[in-house]
Amino acid sequence: MNLPTLLCQRPTPLTQIGIWAAAMVTTGLVGYLRMISPAAYEFHLLFLLPVLAVAWFINLSRASMLAVLAVVLWYLAERQLTGGGLERGPLLFNTVLRLGMLLGAAWLLDRLRIRLGKQP
Repeated sequence: MNLPTLLCQRPTPLTQIGIWAAAMVTTGLVGYLRMISPAAYEFHLLFLLPVLAVAWFINLSRASMLAVLAVVLWYLAERQLTGGGLERGPLLFNTVLRLGMLLGAAWLLDRLRIRLGKQP
């Protein structure tokens, strides 16, 4: 069995539950770290990694739910960090772009896993 075939197999249901729980906890921790960190720090990759892991090992719908949770936490952290001083328009614009980035990356990775799984 080659590596792409092995990586494209879905884990057992119990393993998927573990991955989902770890991704939820990681996303929550990253959201918390974002809230207590100075505004100059960027957290794009730290929110992206759990979403991508869920997209690859579980499914796209769960990854989408996690992406929405990540963006909500990100939005709340940005509001807290700016003390509500940031205009709502740019904050909402950034939030929509972040959601698009996370959902797009999850969709692409899901399609790649499916494509690799179909190769002989």
